[in-house]
Amino acid sequence: NLPIIALSANATTEARDLFKACRMNDFVAKPIEVRVLVTKIRQWLPKEKVRKRSISVKKEAKPKSTLPQIPGLNVEDALKLVGSEKLFMDILKDYYTAIPKKARLIQSYKDNQEWHNYTIEVHALKSASKQIGAYELSDKAAALEAAGNAGDTDMIQKDTDSLLELYLHYIEVLAPLFPDKQDSEDKTPISV
Repeated sequence: NLPIIALSANATTEARDLFKACRMNDFVAKPIEVRVLVTKIRQWLPKEKVRKRSISVKKEAKPKSTLPQIPGLNVEDALKLVGSEKLFMDILKDYYTAIPKKARLIQSYKDNQEWHNYTIEVHALKSASKQIGAYELSDKAAALEAAGNAGDTDMIQKDTDSLLELYLHYIEVLAPLFPDKQDSEDKTPISV
């Protein structure tokens, strides 16, 4: 009786039918918008588990974001996806701290010609980058994911260095936002 909600970037009718055939109850397309996910969870929770809260809403202008402009990120779009500044900053911090490790993984998979693992990592980078509003990086990762799925190793060999260069550039861009993370994280450089 436990409801299962599939989360997938594959939003085709065939994929939805496959999820249902696998006995999943519902589906949320990636990139995941927090509001959509919350709505689906509420839909599947037993009614007695859902508490409605009354919030008085004043007809005032929506407060402007207190977040700084971040070069290379569309913060406004990212906030629409995640729903709150605090959640956005938490996601951004996780993204920032994972950059060295994830970049080394992508480089290693390319160097060792582990194309399946490479494709999985660039897929994850595509989704994570889109979620924080790093659209250029997300688009590059999407192109390399498609190359991995198509077996186009020439494109992977040719374009991975520029992907990693842009990705690693975000260490420098995001470092001022998370000064407490700078010394504690492994910053071993990788060559691109």
